[in-house]
Amino acid sequence: AASPPTSPPSFTVTPTSALSQLAQDENYVINGQPGQLYPGGMVNCQAEAQSFQQNCSDQSQTQQMSLQMVMTEVQQEWTVVSTAIQILNQCYMTPASAIYSG
Repeated sequence: AASPPTSPPSFTVTPTSALSQLAQDENYVINGQPGQLYPGGMVNCQAEAQSFQQNCSDQSQTQQMSLQMVMTEVQQEWTVVSTAIQILNQCYMTPASAIYSG
């Protein structure tokens, strides 16, 4: 037969400063230690993560803009090459058509 479920053990907090210590510990976890080089705390960690994310986003946008500028430059160079080839074609076609028609 199964034994009946047991209730969890109970305990009593005896120090009178336990609640104030708990409040200080919670404050430390959330805010860290202000004035320190690395204060820690959830608020500071979140701010650092957001700053890092923004820096990565800015760097990505800069690289994308740089790539777009290079692609525009390459497109302009090929436009010049294409125009030069068309002019060269006309230079050859004019005498060739005169030779074959006459």
